[in-house]
Amino acid sequence: MQAQQRLSTIIAKVYQKFRVILITGIFIYIIAKTMDSESVLQTGLGIMLTAACMALLWIPAQWKAGSKHVLMVTALWLANVSYWVLLHGERPAIALMFFLIGYAAYKLPTVHSISLVIAVIATNTALLLMMKQVGFNELLLNALTGAGIYGLFWGARMRREANESSRRHLEELSHMHARLELAYEELQRTHRELEEATARSQRYAVLEERTRIARDIHDSIGHGLTSVIVQLQALPYVIKVEPGNMDQTISNVLDVARNCLKEVRLVVHQMANEDSGNGPTELQNLIRNVQQQSGLPIKFTCAGPMRPWNTGISELMYRLLQEALTNVIRHAEAAKVEIDLYESREMLVLSVKDDGIYTKDTELSPGFGMSGMIARCERIGGSCQFEPCDPHGLGITFKVPLTNRHEKGDPS
Repeated sequence: MQAQQRLSTIIAKVYQKFRVILITGIFIYIIAKTMDSESVLQTGLGIMLTAACMALLWIPAQWKAGSKHVLMVTALWLANVSYWVLLHGERPAIALMFFLIGYAAYKLPTVHSISLVIAVIATNTALLLMMKQVGFNELLLNALTGAGIYGLFWGARMRREANESSRRHLEELSHMHARLELAYEELQRTHRELEEATARSQRYAVLEERTRIARDIHDSIGHGLTSVIVQLQALPYVIKVEPGNMDQTISNVLDVARNCLKEVRLVVHQMANEDSGNGPTELQNLIRNVQQQSGLPIKFTCAGPMRPWNTGISELMYRLLQEALTNVIRHAEAAKVEIDLYESREMLVLSVKDDGIYTKDTELSPGFGMSGMIARCERIGGSCQFEPCDPHGLGITFKVPLTNRHEKGDPS
């Protein structure tokens, strides 16, 4: 990446110098063709004026900072007027003045460039009338030529500034993209570490509760806070590029932050009231809390008698249902949800169906929450399946083995 950037920089510098060399050569050729006087003084001063004008293209930018730049161009214009009046160097002077018009349009601030072109065209017209007494057509041609050169170089300047602005924005976006990638990799690394720590800590009763709390906070709140951070980092660039979207972006950030606060309160409430001795009861408590907070109608059906759940199964079923309901509230735009819980062939089956906007033609892209549900099930030998509902909506079916083979020492 850095090598490509260096190569692009070198090519840009070579291309820029090539243009300067080309423009210098063209104007030197034009001045040589227009300088037909036999006067040594006129020829010598004409060469000096040409060199001084061409020097504008080559002197470092720091020498042309601020008002010094405008003064240099103005001084060269006055020198050309004096050369025309005193030494009758009409043709070289006119050619160099046209050069100054183009240079001013391309390099000077807008107000100064417009003032200079008006002054040059007015001076050329006055001198042509006084010294040559030319006709109206020649005066008009002179004025139109100056205006045309100004317009041509002004357009080139607009394209240059647009390209520079696009390049700066691209660099800023690239820098932001790199930072987001690093943040995402860090988040993924942290998530993997938490998952590994969870698997190891299942053998230790003291550490198990701490790990469970950390994972709960990470799964339910972490992605919301990540979204807040990303949107806040992008806000300065939204203000610069699309100021009209600033209010919407701030509103989105506030909505995500409020949802995070609700989830914090829910986790605290669950920690204070958790009873791992009766898994289905805890699921019913979770459903009741979600209904109270979201207003979403939820129908829960628990079919048949069930064997007691151990702590790991209770916790897993609780987190799976919590994540499924969170996805429905955030993304499905559903009017109702149906939840079925039953046992089948040594498997505990939990089905969550909504009537949201998802259809069979909609592409399903598992995000952080869905990926987490799949990983949780697969880690203990279960499964997580997604399928569309008729006529619309999404169904999620979790199958969890009632006997965790890993707890028995089966490495498979």
